Amino acid sequence: MLRYLLPIMLVAITVGSCCAQEATEPVNLALGKIVSYAPAPSYRLTVRDDTDVTDLTDGQLTTRDDAKIWFDRTCVGWSYAGRCNLSVDLEAVQPISEVSIRMLGGGRLPLWAELLVSDDGDRYYKIAEYSVFAPGDREKFGIPRHQDESFIFPLTFSSLQTRGRYVGLRMYMTGLSCAEELYVRSGSHDPDSVSFSSEQLTDFTVTGAAAYFHKPVLYFSTNINTPNPLGIVKSDGLEAAEGTCIIDLPEGLSFVGGSIDGTALADIEAQSIHGYVRYEIPVEIRESGKVFGRVYINGNWPEGKQGAVRYQLKYQGGQSPVIEQPIQAIAIANSPAPKRLMTTLGWWGLSASKVWPEALAAFKTIGFNTASTFARWMDPEDEELWEFRDKVAAEGFKMLNIDSPLHVMMNKHRDSNEWKCQLADGTASTGLCPSYRGEYWQEELQRIAEENARLRPDYWFPDIEVWNWRGPIDAEKCTRCQNDFAESGLATWEEWKLQKGYEMWSEMARTVREAVAAAGGPRVELGVYAWTPQHDYQYTWPAKRMYPEWLDNAQSSTYTPLYPYHIALVGDEARRDALLLGKNDCMPWISPGDAGVFSGESFHRALLEQFFNGARGTNFWSSRVWDADILEGYARAVKVVAPVEDIIVDGRIVADDVNCDSERLRISAIARDKDLIFLLGNYYEDDLGTIQVRLPLESGAYEVIDLASGKIMANLKARPYVLKVDWGTRGVGAFWARPME
Repeated sequence: MLRYLLPIMLVAITVGSCCAQEATEPVNLALGKIVSYAPAPSYRLTVRDDTDVTDLTDGQLTTRDDAKIWFDRTCVGWSYAGRCNLSVDLEAVQPISEVSIRMLGGGRLPLWAELLVSDDGDRYYKIAEYSVFAPGDREKFGIPRHQDESFIFPLTFSSLQTRGRYVGLRMYMTGLSCAEELYVRSGSHDPDSVSFSSEQLTDFTVTGAAAYFHKPVLYFSTNINTPNPLGIVKSDGLEAAEGTCIIDLPEGLSFVGGSIDGTALADIEAQSIHGYVRYEIPVEIRESGKVFGRVYINGNWPEGKQGAVRYQLKYQGGQSPVIEQPIQAIAIANSPAPKRLMTTLGWWGLSASKVWPEALAAFKTIGFNTASTFARWMDPEDEELWEFRDKVAAEGFKMLNIDSPLHVMMNKHRDSNEWKCQLADGTASTGLCPSYRGEYWQEELQRIAEENARLRPDYWFPDIEVWNWRGPIDAEKCTRCQNDFAESGLATWEEWKLQKGYEMWSEMARTVREAVAAAGGPRVELGVYAWTPQHDYQYTWPAKRMYPEWLDNAQSSTYTPLYPYHIALVGDEARRDALLLGKNDCMPWISPGDAGVFSGESFHRALLEQFFNGARGTNFWSSRVWDADILEGYARAVKVVAPVEDIIVDGRIVADDVNCDSERLRISAIARDKDLIFLLGNYYEDDLGTIQVRLPLESGAYEVIDLASGKIMANLKARPYVLKVDWGTRGVGAFWARPME
């Protein structure tokens, strides 16, 4: 396992460091000092004991034998947190030469980190930055190429020659980010010789509040309307306060929809101010969140034009500085909607689509063929919403219903012990009893029948995480389960749990299919979050046994920030499922950025990896950070796969039969009859020069088409069939070798 013991050990490979370590280490100015946060760290295992204010500066490293520091309460953790701020008070202005924070590495390292300093704790200046969006930063900071292991990495900013009493770090976190220790190394220079420019001033705060867009560049699409989320960071010490969010758009642009803190932008009268269009939106500052608002921007800019949007947050007791954010116009490819692949937003409701300006036109351009929703959250009395459902269906879109069966029952009747495991002493556990089939179970079956009958979905994809990974651990102590086990005649509790899971799911599945059929709807395709043939989920749900009678697809889950390793990982998971099923029946789950934002290009590559490894569609969690950049990458992926969807659905995986003379090039491939489609991935963007790919084609003549451009790359007329490409640093390529007539 890769592990770094002390941050000073990596000085030779961190940015700005090229000299050997001096005999005397600089003083760690942060040792024993207090750290402030906005928002407060949120990961439940590390937040215990309420010591986060000193955990990063206590001089103590983890005592764990492994690097899984998210189990160590002396560390600091954040769960799906988005942008987070922390600041250490050095108690006096000091000369600073280096700042290092020991973070959980691998796929958990923050997406970017800004280093800031302040003399007064109010005005912070940015002096350095690491970002996955900056080419070369990974190499510059010495970040190793990782696989799926955990290690501790000291993210280090060296040769700083700066000063400050307060040292801040503003980081964009992943699904789980953890820090172990923070170091601020003293410098030998005169702090009074250091000055800062107005361009370095930021809206960083650990005492107030600030709004933010999620990426270094705010993209908006010119040909269709697409959403962009606006987040907010708020100190826990700041009481809820009324305020104003001020946004200045460059001339030629306007908000065409959306809202901020519940205020519709259509209700705001814009003002022209010195080349900008100003919107002043009344808000209430309550808590940190990734979606303080969701805005739709459009205008008369040509594709590629760049400018700057300005924004500021004012509230009772404070205000942030005016911040400029780069903004750029993009056009989203007009992609044909596939007929057999599912293309949709996943964790996104019809109510959100209803307020999306010209949503259905956007869906058609991107190449969506399915609209997603949560029937259980659709008010039965909201006739406008149900009429919108009918309009969506009339436009030819299929319907996906995301649900949480059993969770609904458990939440509604949380104070009842009836559905819980019954213990011998007359008490009940906190978990669901797998043998319970009483009143509330029947009520839940009635709910899912009625909601699906009205929605009439093509797909029903629930999430059933009613136990943790260990499954129903109280079942063997439950008197009801003990009686059921005795009557079952099964030899082991393990067999019994799987039988209970099969019974529960098959009854739910039958209920949904019968209800939709009786309402005149289609045959419902069934799939469940994280159910795959690779294992029995929660030791209770035998997915492979349920397929194909009561389960139509496998749904592996990989919520990641799409570092290069993860892009391959999502393809590997789909490939494993498809091979185990013997058919390309995969509908994996990934995140469009909620586990750490990424570029539209990274998203594009991940989608192609799934499709070229046996996926018939992709599910997404959550809805919070869909943006124009991500949707542009989605549309390009749909455009690539739509012409070859029959090969994807009906073909067989043959990646092992395709060979390349570069070990650094990843290969995915599917064949059907004499057609072969293949994906080449170079996700670290190494310079591979010219590559040769040997294709397992049958006799005859073939043309090889670049599916992204539609151009013919080569005509191959006889064995050996070798595709020669000047690859260079190209990241990904999708190709189709098809017989020539």
